[in-house]
Amino acid sequence: SSNWLTQPNAVPRHKPEINTAIALACQYLGMRFYIMAGGSGATSPPPASHVKHIRAKTDLFLIPTSGITNEKHARDLFNEGADAIHVGSLIEQKSGLNKLRRLVSVSKKFSGKDFLV
Repeated sequence: SSNWLTQPNAVPRHKPEINTAIALACQYLGMRFYIMAGGSGATSPPPASHVKHIRAKTDLFLIPTSGITNEKHARDLFNEGADAIHVGSLIEQKSGLNKLRRLVSVSKKFSGKDFLV
C-alpha cells in the first residue's frame, strides 16, 4: 500500500550517487539505519555498487533488502559493506527456508554480519 500511496520511483541502478545522497540526508537528520528496499517480490537485489558507495560516504547501519535470493547476492552485498541483509518474501516460497539457511551460512563467514527476517 505504501507504494500505491507514494508512487515511488526506483533509484536507477547505474546511479549510486543518488542512493548515497538519500543516505547522507538520513544521516544528517540523525537516523542511524538505512534500509535499501526495492519492494516485496523484487526480481533483483540492490546493486552492490550502491552499497559500496554508501558505505564509503556514511556511518549508517546499512541493510539491503528485496530481491536477495542466493548466496552470491549475499556475498556481494556483505563484501561491499552491508551490515545486515533483510529477507522477507523469500521464506514464503516452498524452498524458502532452505534458501534462508544457505544465505545465513554466508553471513557467518563475515564477522558481525547477519540476516533479518
